[in-house]
Amino acid sequence: MRIVDQIPNDFCRITLFEWNDKYLIKFERGPVELTYKVSQMEVFNPEDLKEFIDKQFLEDALSQLNHMEDTLGSAFNRYL
Repeated sequence: MRIVDQIPNDFCRITLFEWNDKYLIKFERGPVELTYKVSQMEVFNPEDLKEFIDKQFLEDALSQLNHMEDTLGSAFNRYL
């Protein structure tokens, strides 16, 4: 797996990887991460992949990260 690029963002870290004929879009924030896999047959190069990550995609991914953080926090509260 190799890093193709990073997309600057104030809300999370976004890293693009290339691996096994796929691009991986990885969102990281705090203790959670979310990864999407996109076939290189659908998106041919990393520059196209950056366009694929539009405002709505980013908002939806951030919403998922929020939910994941809430889920993890709830689990810790039950555990402790």
